Amino acid sequence: MPRFHTPPNWPRPPEGWTPPPGWQPDPSWGPVPDGWQLWVHEPGEKVRPNRDAFVRTGIIAVVAVVLAIVLTATTAGMSSYGAGYVTGQFLFPYLITSLIVFYQRKKVGWPSHIVIFIGIAGVCLMLSQAGARASGA
Repeated sequence: MPRFHTPPNWPRPPEGWTPPPGWQPDPSWGPVPDGWQLWVHEPGEKVRPNRDAFVRTGIIAVVAVVLAIVLTATTAGMSSYGAGYVTGQFLFPYLITSLIVFYQRKKVGWPSHIVIFIGIAGVCLMLSQAGARASGA
């Protein structure tokens, strides 16, 4: 858990003190030095580099859903059922991609994140189509 890291030009707070909600420093203390982090992790503390994986994957999934709906609606027409079906097809890839990225030990950049999502969505689509053919649908 991060701890409050007081700038060198501010008075030292009591050990373990954390600013309460809405707290503001005294203006006479001066500004925070450039690049200073007010919240730091303890040395050796494990911090997930991809804590935002679910949000980032959500953004990718929403863009994919909107593109899929627009492409399908303009080429073949689409009912609200079809829009829901397309949206549902991206739920499983969203979950799997989010979990894969979240548990990576190194930071995953946007390009890699997008490639992982597209790859998983593609595999799910192929499996869905293969299942539909096998069942005769």
